[in-house]
Amino acid sequence: NVYVDSAEREKLVEKIIREGGVTDYELRLKSKEGRLIITSTTSSVIFNSKGQPIGIEGSLRDITERKNMEEELEIAKNRLQIISDNMLDMVAVTDLEGNYKFAGESHEILGYDIKDLMGKNVMDFVHPEDFPEVQERFVDFLVNRRERAEAIYRNRCADGSYLWLETIGKFLFNEA
Repeated sequence: NVYVDSAEREKLVEKIIREGGVTDYELRLKSKEGRLIITSTTSSVIFNSKGQPIGIEGSLRDITERKNMEEELEIAKNRLQIISDNMLDMVAVTDLEGNYKFAGESHEILGYDIKDLMGKNVMDFVHPEDFPEVQERFVDFLVNRRERAEAIYRNRCADGSYLWLETIGKFLFNEA
């Protein structure tokens, strides 16, 4: 049997018949060597001229590598979360525009719910008087690909007050 769980086949067939088809349905199978592979199938019911179902057609794509990478990424993200949540320093990751993608629990000192920071731009919290210099340093860092950037500025807290921060920025590179 190529199915890891034989009941999974029946469940898939029932779903295809009930809904007329499936798109990107994940299915665990065994290779000839007995290795677990994760696949994605898009399948639909074939009908005869009288509108009666006579078969199922579809495609199967091996997504094992992608699923393994997603699992590894999730593990790494959880490790980063644990490490940053146990530091006194505020640790964050932004995209190249400065939008928060990750913030450790230490950011709660600013009074914001961490989830509310996601997607917001770090520059939106910089005191107006400090903004020109911080922006200039940020642009210089990006354009000239400096090894690191530093800035001391006032950061707006949730209650409207400001807290002095020293920020040190570094690039994170992917394999490419």
